[in-house]
Amino acid sequence: MRAVPARVVFVRVDPHRDTPALLGTYVHAFDPAFLGLTGAAQSIAPMAADFGVAVNRVELPGGDSTMDHSAVVFLLDARARVVAVFTPPFEASPLAADLRRAAPWL
Repeated sequence: MRAVPARVVFVRVDPHRDTPALLGTYVHAFDPAFLGLTGAAQSIAPMAADFGVAVNRVELPGGDSTMDHSAVVFLLDARARVVAVFTPPFEASPLAADLRRAAPWL
């Protein structure tokens, strides 16, 4: 089976908290080759809606907040078309098998 070039991209949904420095530290803790993206709330909201990802800011006592959001992994082809959607639980062996099956469409 041929190797499929891939790029892992995290899209963070809290632009008030996710500075470029914090985002870089977060994604590079997984792998230095990973890319982290964020943007203004007015840019994130339509993209999340297009992908069917729920994003909600939750106010916490004391004035802090957190973000509730869907936990979804999208596999996109080179033209940014969705090839597969993975939802929890994320388990390595079944995920690897699914990726191998999706490889012809990448």
